[in-house]
Amino acid sequence: MNYKKFTLFFLAFGFIFQTASGQADDPCTASALTVNAACSFSTFTTAGATATVGAPAPGCASYVTADVWFTATVPASGHLIFDSNTGVITDGGMAIYTGTCGALTLVECDDDDSVNGLMPMIDNATLTPGATIWIRMWEFGGNNNGTFDICVTDGNPGVSVPPNDEPCTATALTVGASCSFSTFTNASAGNSSLTTTTTLPTCASFNGADVWFSVTVPASGHLIFDTNTGVVTDGGMSIYRGTCGALTELDCDDDDSVNGLMPSIDQSTLIAGETIFIRFWEFGGNNNGTFDICVHDGGGSGTGPCAGGAGGADCPQVQPICTDNTYCYTAGIGATASAGNDYGCLGTQPNPSWYYFEISTAGNLIFDLAAVSDIDFAVWGPYASVAAANADCGALPAPVDCSFSTSPTEQVSIAGATVGDIYVLVVTNYANVVQDISLTVAGGNTAATNCGIVNPTPCAADAGNW
Repeated sequence: MNYKKFTLFFLAFGFIFQTASGQADDPCTASALTVNAACSFSTFTTAGATATVGAPAPGCASYVTADVWFTATVPASGHLIFDSNTGVITDGGMAIYTGTCGALTLVECDDDDSVNGLMPMIDNATLTPGATIWIRMWEFGGNNNGTFDICVTDGNPGVSVPPNDEPCTATALTVGASCSFSTFTNASAGNSSLTTTTTLPTCASFNGADVWFSVTVPASGHLIFDTNTGVVTDGGMSIYRGTCGALTELDCDDDDSVNGLMPSIDQSTLIAGETIFIRFWEFGGNNNGTFDICVHDGGGSGTGPCAGGAGGADCPQVQPICTDNTYCYTAGIGATASAGNDYGCLGTQPNPSWYYFEISTAGNLIFDLAAVSDIDFAVWGPYASVAAANADCGALPAPVDCSFSTSPTEQVSIAGATVGDIYVLVVTNYANVVQDISLTVAGGNTAATNCGIVNPTPCAADAGNW
C-alpha cells in the first residue's frame, strides 16, 4: 500500500468534512452563521455526525440522530428567518433553541415549511436582540445524511424593537380626565423575557410581540384603559401589579372596547399611588403594527385600595381590607370565577369580591358581615404571605369557614389565629345587587387584624404590611 497516498487522502477527506460541517456535531462547537439582509446559502453536511446528548428533543421531523449545530446572534429587529435547501439531503428537520450550549430551551421546530422541497424553514419575530440562538439541523429519519444548505436572514433589517418591549422599559402613560389616545406600535416586538416571574396573559390568544406601559394610580383608585385600531385591528391587553421583574395579572381583556375588536379594562380596585403595568399585543401575533391607547381617571371617592368601590373580581386580585368599618364591597362586580376550586358551601362563586387580611393580635377572630341583600362568604388560610395565597388561586383547598343562606348577615369565625397569618375572604351575592357591606366585631372576638375589622386604621398607614 502507498501509505503516503493514503495519508494524503485521509487528510483531504478530513479537510472536506471540517469545511462542510464546521465541526458542529455538538452545541458547544456550533458553527457561527452570519445574519444577512437576504438569504445567502452556505453548504454543510451531516455525514459522520452523531446524536447530541442532553439537548431537549426537537419534537418534529422524525429526529433520530446525526444532527449538526449552528449559532446566530439576534439583530435589533428581534426577527430571524432560518431557511434551508436541498443537497444530498432532500428532506430535513430544523429546531431553534435559546439558553447556553449546555442548557438549551427549545423555541420552535419545523419540518417542511421551506419553499425548497421538503426542507425546513423557521420565521420567528419574538427573539431577544443580542441573544444567541442555537440552530439544530438533521435529515428526516437519519437515513440519508449528507450535504444541505442553510442561511439566516434579518426579518426586519434596519428595524429596531420598540423601546417598551419589556416591563422594565415600559412607557409611562399620563392619566387624563378623559381618554386622549396616543399612537404606539408593537411591530418587531419580541416576547417578554420574564416568563418565569410574570403571569402570562389569560385571554386574547397571546403569542408574543407584546409591548408595555406603566401608569400611576390616582386618588380615586379607578382607572379606565382603552385602545383603538391602527394596523392592529384585533388586540389584547392585561394589567399587572408588582415590580417590573415580578408581576401578577389583575385583569385581561379581548374585545370590550367600543372600537372594534380592541380591548378595554375598567378597574376600580387599584391602590392610590401604586404603579400599574399594561401589556398590549395583537391577537395571535400575526398582524403587528400601530395601535392607540389611553388611560383616564374613572372617578370615585375616597382613597386606598378600596377607592372606587370593589374588591378584586377573581382570586389573584385580592385586595386588603381597609379604611373603616364600612367596606366598599360592590357585590355583583364579576362573573363566576374559574371552576376547579373548592368553594365549600358556596358550590360556585358568582359575583365575587375578593379580600385578604393579616392577623396582628392572636386569638379567635369573629366578625359580622352585614348588607341590605343576601350575602355569602368563604375564607381560606392561613397563608404565610399574599404571594402564597395567590399560589393557591388555581386550586384552592377546602375553606376554613363558609356560609351560604338567603340572609343579609353572616358571621365569620376563625379560631386560634396566629400573628402574621394571612386569610383570604370572598364575599358573594347571588342576587347580583350592588351594595356596601359592613364588617363589625362580634361577641367572643379576641384577635385583631392589621387593617380594619377590630382596629380600624387607614390602609395607607399600614401599606408596608401588604
